[in-house]
Amino acid sequence: MRLPHQLDFAHRKRLLHLIVVLGAIGGAFWPELEWQDRLLAPIAIIILATVYYFLAIGFVKFHSLLSPDLRKPSSYLLFYGTLLVLIAFPAIVVIERHELLAQPPLLQALTIPGFLPIALATAAGALRELHHDPRAA
Repeated sequence: MRLPHQLDFAHRKRLLHLIVVLGAIGGAFWPELEWQDRLLAPIAIIILATVYYFLAIGFVKFHSLLSPDLRKPSSYLLFYGTLLVLIAFPAIVVIERHELLAQPPLLQALTIPGFLPIALATAAGALRELHHDPRAA
């Protein structure tokens, strides 16, 4: 049985880039956005996905500085924790839909179409550190 953190899947990076681009397009076409927000939403989604990717790497590197034995457990925790949040996200949206719809359209555009790319970028950063050998650098 293959687990999600294993590297058997060869197109992981392409799929991540595709999902980030699709999330950015979804943010640009979110209803009720002003024209400025239509330009800002895709840029913000791409920037947030990139920032969260590097934050995940920094999170794992910080824990490995505290103790080298914490590198793998913190990578697994961040990777699988992100996957659990991804699974729970549709239920969260259904439960919190009234509060979400009360937000300005730009925040809605960043939350709904932007969540999947940002969460997958976080998981990708954790996965990178999980399979990265710090002694090879």
